[in-house]
Formats: sequence, C-alpha cells, structure tokens
Amino acid sequence: MSTPAAGTSKKRMLSRNDYLAPLPIPTGQKPCDVLNTIWRKNEVFLDIGNYSIGSAVMVMWPTLMVFVLAGYITPEPGMIWIGALIIIGIPSMFLIQGLFREVPLPVRFNRQRREVCVPRDDGQYWIVP
Repeated sequence: MSTPAAGTSKKRMLSRNDYLAPLPIPTGQKPCDVLNTIWRKNEVFLDIGNYSIGSAVMVMWPTLMVFVLAGYITPEPGMIWIGALIIIGIPSMFLIQGLFREVPLPVRFNRQRREVCVPRDDGQYWIVP
C-alpha cells in the first residue's frame, strides 16, 4: 500500500485527511528524550505520555534554586519565601496529587502505518492517519 506524499489532502464527504509528515528518514542515531515524555520507542511505534514526573521536576528545580539564591542574597527574605511558597508550592501540590491518580494511557505514533492512536476516556481508541 502506498501512502500519499506529505502536504497532500484527501477530501471526503464529511472530513478531510491531511498528510503532514513524510516517511521517516533513517539517521543511524539513537533517539533521545530529555524530559522523559517518550515512554516506549522502537522501529514500529513511539509512545508519548503526558504523565511525566521528570519534566515537572526539571521545571520546578531551577525555579527553586533561583528563590534560594534570592533568599540568601536579600537581607530581608520574608517576601521572597512567601513568593517561593506560592510559585513553587502550588504546582508541587498538583504534582503530589497527580502521583496518586491512575496513569493515563500514552498516545501511540505508529511509524510503519503512519497512524496515531489516541486513547479516549471511555476506553476506546481514536485512530488518525
């Protein structure tokens, strides 16, 4: 089965399929994931999840270090620590609350069939070309 070229569209009666990406080009390099959002990767599919504790920690850690430095430098650090408690404390509470929830299913990009499988709330899947 041949696939349409990137940039083409197939118009149907009530929908339209846009083909945005060309077939993958082998580079010989291993894939890398800085924020740990890619769950599984191989030659067939790529799973990307939105449940990434590492990315939240990597965003909040430098902010915490900036507040610690500002509190150390400032002669009256009371307002600095109140700001840090608000700016870092509230997202930390959301992060801790998210640790106790059920892990959502990842979005799966199938490289060979050039499809995206999106899980829905009712347990079914939505497959997008």
